Amino acid sequence: MSNKSLFKSLKNPDEVRMEAAPDGEDAFNLTHLSPLKELARGRQVHRDFLSHWFRWGFVANTVFKDYKQDTCNILDVGCAPDWNQLITLHSNGCHPGYYMGIDARDCSSTIPKTSFPVSFEQVNIVERLPPFISTDDEWDLITFLEVIEHMPKDCGIKVLDNLVGVMGEHTVLIMSTPCYNGTMASNHLYEWGYEELKEELEKRFTIVEHYGTFASLRDYTSDMTEEEVKLLSKLKKYFNSALISCMMAPLYPSKSRNCMWVLVKK
Repeated sequence: MSNKSLFKSLKNPDEVRMEAAPDGEDAFNLTHLSPLKELARGRQVHRDFLSHWFRWGFVANTVFKDYKQDTCNILDVGCAPDWNQLITLHSNGCHPGYYMGIDARDCSSTIPKTSFPVSFEQVNIVERLPPFISTDDEWDLITFLEVIEHMPKDCGIKVLDNLVGVMGEHTVLIMSTPCYNGTMASNHLYEWGYEELKEELEKRFTIVEHYGTFASLRDYTSDMTEEEVKLLSKLKKYFNSALISCMMAPLYPSKSRNCMWVLVKK
C-alpha cells in the first residue's frame, strides 16, 4: 500500500470518523480526541477525555523525576496537530534538551512556541522511525500514546519492531492504548486485548511498570481490598464516576479499559 493510501488526509477530521484507502484496504485512521475542542463544544467531560490529560501529566512527571531536563531527548510518535503533550511539558516548566514530534499528518504549521528546541517530521511509521540526530547519543524517552489502535494489527506489529530499532540501551518507551474488548471506539481499526498486547510487548521489551488509565468500577470492585472499598466510598461522595474511573484504574491495569506501559528494550 502506498503512503498516499495509508495517510489520506481527512477533509473534516472533526466529523469524518473513518477513511478508506482507494484500493479498498484498511487505511490508518487519522482522527484523534481533542480535549480542548470537546470543552469548546460543551461536551461532557468523560473518562477518556480525563485520561488523555493524565497521560500527558504522567509524561511530564517522568521527565521531572527521572531526567536532567536540559539533556533529555524526547521523540513523540503521533504528536497530532494539537501538540498536547508538548504543550503540557512546556506549561509545566519542563525544558527537555530536544523534542521531535512525528505524525502521518503535516503538523509543522501548528508547532507551539517553547523554550526548548522542537522539530517535526511527517513519517510513515510503519516503514521507519527517525533515529536520534547524533550517533553518540540516543532518545531518552519515546512516547507512543493512543496511536497503535488507529492502524491494522499487522501495521501495529511493524511499528513495535521499528520502535525497538530506534531505542538505545537506556531509552524508555511510554505507550498507551485501549486493551479491553475491541469495541471501545468506531474510529479504531484494531484494539488489542490486554493479554494479547502484553504477550507481544514481552517479546520485544521489558515491562518496567504499567497502569490502567481508566476503567469501569464493576470490572474490578470484587478485587479491591477492604481499605480501598472504604476509600472509594468516601471519594464517590464528591467525585463523579468519570474521575473515579481514572483515579482507581492505575491499581488494576488488567481490569482497565486502557493501559499505559513503561518499557525498555530487551
